[in-house]
Amino acid sequence: MIVIVCAFKAELKALKTHLFDSSNNAVSALDNGLKGYLGQCGNQQVALLMTGIGMRRAGEATRLALDRWPATEFVLSTGVAGGLSPDLALGAIVLANSVMTCHLETGLPEHILEVTQARREAIASALTIAGKVAFAGTIFTSGKPLATAAAKSRAAKLSGAVAVDMESAAIALEATIRGVQHACLRAILDRASEDVAGAELADENGRVRALVAARAIMGDPAILKSGIRLMRNLRVATNAMGEAVAAAIGKPG
Repeated sequence: MIVIVCAFKAELKALKTHLFDSSNNAVSALDNGLKGYLGQCGNQQVALLMTGIGMRRAGEATRLALDRWPATEFVLSTGVAGGLSPDLALGAIVLANSVMTCHLETGLPEHILEVTQARREAIASALTIAGKVAFAGTIFTSGKPLATAAAKSRAAKLSGAVAVDMESAAIALEATIRGVQHACLRAILDRASEDVAGAELADENGRVRALVAARAIMGDPAILKSGIRLMRNLRVATNAMGEAVAAAIGKPG
């Protein structure tokens, strides 16, 4: 059993499309407080888990999943991420060496969870065989969106991370507590040099909150243009992510 964890619906949809054949009638929806799907991908039984955005939700959902499937081989955290390294373009794949949290006030590294070398090398090899390029580095899990290039630049300098998300460290911690291996594979949604106006308009499931968005757009019409670009980027990044995850777990071509 592999548990693959993402945060919101667009990520889940891309994963389901790339991992499960449309003719696979054995795919079923999760229940008992878990959101996602259970199915067969090649020779692997896979649980796709959608947690909601943020560390608390990610940790709680991962905990429930590992309680249900205690024999899980490994947990893969995936989804989109913000670029902190200027080398990462839209859709670039990052295979984490480690995931970390940083101190809320100082921004300095606080908790660092390493991915085992054997697991990382196995995923890297599978990606290479599939013709996928993955960048190595640490992924920083933030308690809030880094919506400006300045915020991302500061985070990069203080943490040394190459990308930022909002869930992976919590997922890795729950796996580590149970002695289950973890890995993290993310696709870049926004580059280090890009501001992400309106990032705070989405709810915990990645859905835009209509009233909040309407007020924000009236106050700053540029948010609408940024939002359109972000949705376009999301399609590119989630497709790249889905392809990479399928390759990483060895789905037959």
